[in-house]
Amino acid sequence: MVTFWISIIFLFSQDVSSFIHTKKIIENISNFLSLHFSVSSLNYIIRKGAYIIEFFILSFLLYSFLGKLDMKKIHMILLASLFSLNISFLDEIHQLYVLGRIGILNDVFIDFIGVFMFLFFILCFNKKAER
Repeated sequence: MVTFWISIIFLFSQDVSSFIHTKKIIENISNFLSLHFSVSSLNYIIRKGAYIIEFFILSFLLYSFLGKLDMKKIHMILLASLFSLNISFLDEIHQLYVLGRIGILNDVFIDFIGVFMFLFFILCFNKKAER
């Protein structure tokens, strides 16, 4: 499942006009509901939110996979987080070579929010399980 999810992340990075696709969907919903808001701003928020969710899921899948091995929980958490961040860097490097895309360090920081949310979730979940 981890390999599948990493493939999905890299596949999404190949879509040159994904920004335009999501913008059109938001514009259609906005027009249908007669809403008045900045489509570009909402598009940006939705797209960056998707990055956060992608890397939260990746970290969780890695943690679950490592749980099948005989490891301490802290090592599982650290390895899942570090591996997720490495995938984020590789994804941005990959985007440097995709025509029409750019790889930017800011997106790695946004991906890290997803990893951080995973860390927070796991640490809170583990503390509740210990009680």
